[in-house]
Amino acid sequence: MSSTFKQCTYDTAPCHRSEKFAFWRESVCDAYVHLGCETLSQKDFWGRIELTRHDLVDISFVSGSKHKVLRRTQDIGRSYDSDFLVSIQLNKRSVIEQHGRSAPLSPFDFALYSSTDPYSIDLEEDFKQLVIKLPKKALLSRLPDANMLTAIPVVGASELGGLVANTALSISSLINTQTSDCKVLLQETLIDLIATSLAPLRGSRVELSQPEQQLLIRAKSYILAHLQDAQLNRESISSNLGLSVRRLSEVFAKNGETICSFVKESRMQRIASDLTDERFARAGVSEIALKWGMNNLQHFSRSFRDQFGCTPRDYRKDATLFKH
Repeated sequence: MSSTFKQCTYDTAPCHRSEKFAFWRESVCDAYVHLGCETLSQKDFWGRIELTRHDLVDISFVSGSKHKVLRRTQDIGRSYDSDFLVSIQLNKRSVIEQHGRSAPLSPFDFALYSSTDPYSIDLEEDFKQLVIKLPKKALLSRLPDANMLTAIPVVGASELGGLVANTALSISSLINTQTSDCKVLLQETLIDLIATSLAPLRGSRVELSQPEQQLLIRAKSYILAHLQDAQLNRESISSNLGLSVRRLSEVFAKNGETICSFVKESRMQRIASDLTDERFARAGVSEIALKWGMNNLQHFSRSFRDQFGCTPRDYRKDATLFKH
């Protein structure tokens, strides 16, 4: 599996004073999506974007003067992309608004927003953010109701919020120096963590205590990072978390789940994603299933049909026809 990346920097510093804000408007459109930009004063405006485009996600650091960006209906009509963005506040404050919701962000807080619906972001003077852009289908395959969770802040001071923000920073600093396979896995891990951090916003089916919520997050993060291990089971998961199988099963049960069902459903989602990914168009269904730890192909076929209502081959065929 190969992985590529492209780095670019947009900086108003070399621009003439009268051209800085116009250059900035063009820069944010090129780096992210078509946007409008507003500022009370263009005098002494400055901005900088350090962007790295990867196969699955774009990761960027953006900083600058006080201004507002708006994703308007006319901007959406000019774009064919369907993405989610996550802004992690690193310095000062901002406010993201979408679907009538408002997400005020302090340092290390973050929020999700969608490129296919209008939004606005108010940014304070000398702000800095880490922005992650990812295809909608990548997050929706893990969290089907992600569209309902935009402009809801995840607090960086919480254990989960801090875990995601710090991990995103760590991944952004080391990903470019890794092997191709490792880069892809790091991107997948980042998307997994974003999905995990947003899931509690929709509310658990059964109320869990804070320690139990953290334990469930740890367990699911471990499972999602080891789905390709064919030996992944309740015993290995519990052992690596330093828990008994009984205790971990109780936590999953309180959330209306089982360990085995979460592992199976997560694998099916990854397989379904690969079946519709053009990078794996030449890979056979069995090859993809084996890659994600499904050694019993007969059991895999039944599980896939149970989850998606069709065979893996029909799922791939329908997706291909839909694209064309």
